[in-house]
Amino acid sequence: MHKPESFLANAGLLRDFVKFKSNLKRLLARIVERQDIDDLLQETYIRVCFAAEKTDITNAKSFLLKTAQNLAFNHVASAYQRRVQLEDFSSSDFEPLTPDFESQFESKEKFLAFCSALRELPPQCRKAFVLRKVYGLSQQEIAAALAISESTVEKHVAKGLQLCREAMLRMGHMESGLKQGEMKQGGAKHAKQ
Repeated sequence: MHKPESFLANAGLLRDFVKFKSNLKRLLARIVERQDIDDLLQETYIRVCFAAEKTDITNAKSFLLKTAQNLAFNHVASAYQRRVQLEDFSSSDFEPLTPDFESQFESKEKFLAFCSALRELPPQCRKAFVLRKVYGLSQQEIAAALAISESTVEKHVAKGLQLCREAMLRMGHMESGLKQGEMKQGGAKHAKQ
C-alpha cells in the first residue's frame, strides 16, 4: 500500500505534468509520429511517478523532458529494429517500396545515426550542443544553465557540430563534400566570378 506522502508527491507531479505538457508534446513531436505522442506522454507520467517513489525529483520540468526524450528515442529505435527484422523477408520478387516510405525510413535512420553521434560527444559538449541545436537556447542561456562562459558554449557547439559531422560521415549518412579549407577557397572563387 502507498504511503499518504507518495500521493501528495504524485499530486505535485501531476500539477507539473499538466504545466509542462505542451513542452513535452513539442519535444515528442520532433522525434516520433503524431499518433505515438499521447501514448508516450502517458508512459512519461507513469515512469516519473515510479521514479518519484524512489528518489527526490528536484527539477520536475527537466526530469519530465529527459524521461519523455529517452522514451521517444527508445520508441524510434525499437521501431527501427522491427523494420530491420522485416527486411530479412525482402525479395527481388516484391515491388519496390514507395518513395514516401523510403524517404521516411531514411530520415529516421539518419536520425538514429545522429542520436548515436550525439551519444559519442563528451558530456558537457553534448549538453551545450543539444541545448543550442535541439532546444534553441541562446549562448547566454546555455552559459547560465551550465555555469560556463559564452565562449565555452560556442566552442562546445562548434566541436559538437564537427564531431557529429565526422560520426555521420563514418556511418555513411553524409557525403564528405568539400573540406573546410576548400570551402573558403571555393567561396572566394565564386565571389570573383
